[in-house]
Amino acid sequence: MFFRIASVSTTLVALLMANLAWGAGFQIQEQNITNLGTAYAGTAALAADASTAYYNPAGITRIKNRQMVISAAVISPDSEFNPSRATYMNGTPLPLRGEEEFGELAAVPSFHYTAQINDKVYLGLSVTAPFGLATEYSEGSVVRYVATRSELKTIDISPSIAYRWHDTFSFAVGFDALWAKANLDLQKSFPSAGVTTFTDGFERNTADDWGWGYHLALLWEMSENTRVGANYRSHVKISAEGNSEGMSPITDQANIPGMFTNGLRSEFPVFSTVTLPETLYVSAYHAFNDQFALMADFNWTAWSRFHTLRLRYHAPLPGQSDASRAPTDTLENWQDTFRIALGMEYTPSDKYKFRFGVAWDESPVKTEFRTARVPDSDRIWVGAGFGFALSQKLWVDLGYAHLFFDDAQMTDNGPFGAGQTFPITRVEVTGKYHTNVNIFGLQFRWTMD
Repeated sequence: MFFRIASVSTTLVALLMANLAWGAGFQIQEQNITNLGTAYAGTAALAADASTAYYNPAGITRIKNRQMVISAAVISPDSEFNPSRATYMNGTPLPLRGEEEFGELAAVPSFHYTAQINDKVYLGLSVTAPFGLATEYSEGSVVRYVATRSELKTIDISPSIAYRWHDTFSFAVGFDALWAKANLDLQKSFPSAGVTTFTDGFERNTADDWGWGYHLALLWEMSENTRVGANYRSHVKISAEGNSEGMSPITDQANIPGMFTNGLRSEFPVFSTVTLPETLYVSAYHAFNDQFALMADFNWTAWSRFHTLRLRYHAPLPGQSDASRAPTDTLENWQDTFRIALGMEYTPSDKYKFRFGVAWDESPVKTEFRTARVPDSDRIWVGAGFGFALSQKLWVDLGYAHLFFDDAQMTDNGPFGAGQTFPITRVEVTGKYHTNVNIFGLQFRWTMD
């Protein structure tokens, strides 16, 4: 039964797989809707339903019946880029087109299941999309020579086992099998005096792989009304392999050996290693009475692991040297981040709940290293939620959050040839991002016993 549920849930998440992140970096917070209304405060301490299998699997010892949670968050961004300057490295300006939209509507699904084995041992399973990204600029955008499409999709299959060691202490361990797929595209021109580009070239990189990690969790129930929880999720190394397809631009010049060949198509195997960061959640929950409760959340993410994005290309044909195409580097230099949230829950009866919350979410991106692929900045969350019972076994949660992003300045040169001091596209784009995001969520909780 447990493995059949894992198979069905993986299929569900794959069908609705997240490809857009509006958490810090490209991390996705929305792994349930229970906490959306509290701006994800109290995630590791609330332990209200089976979704605690992701946020703190030690909390599943509070769930005495088999339970299934299915949720989806719809993310609607209002994202604009206002370019102020764009030039080739030789000083030739690119024409500006005014403000450009680049965000996409996306869905973030999740699935959670818990079961009690005996008085001490409990099992949990979460299938989620913990990381994701989607930014897309048009092929006529001024940004097109540093980025057109950037996409990251993930699925994390995360089983856990929890043990109630004492009436007040529970702990849990588990592993993570995480699949990731990335697409990184851009256009190419030939910026040289006296050369007119009639048709842009392009480069499309696609790669995917599985990675493995683990998680550890603890729940301390200090009293019937107060508890503290912590959840650590390890880093996951992804050694992705895929394909790089490209075409050189078509210009008004004849082919120049060693420089370019008009409209030449190429295809290379591409490789990249990326380490997705470890995270630590520490949360507290306190109920003042049967109606009012407060919760708080502290989250640390080790984004400093994301220093350089390197793409390595191997020889396309047997006998050719790997040096036929040099690696490219995008310098990221991200920093570790903190997220702080405070929420409130009001329960007027056992059939209704109201939730409210605010959060400050730090970006890992430094201004001097911000790119068009991940134009991230600090943000403030404001959330509200409502839950109600449809029957004794079925509970529904609705949630909403609005994210206020700081305006973000960017100067992007695109990727560099490894060990070189100039970008491969020989273009520099400068401008400012303005972003706000609305998140709407729906969740069903089914208690089976």
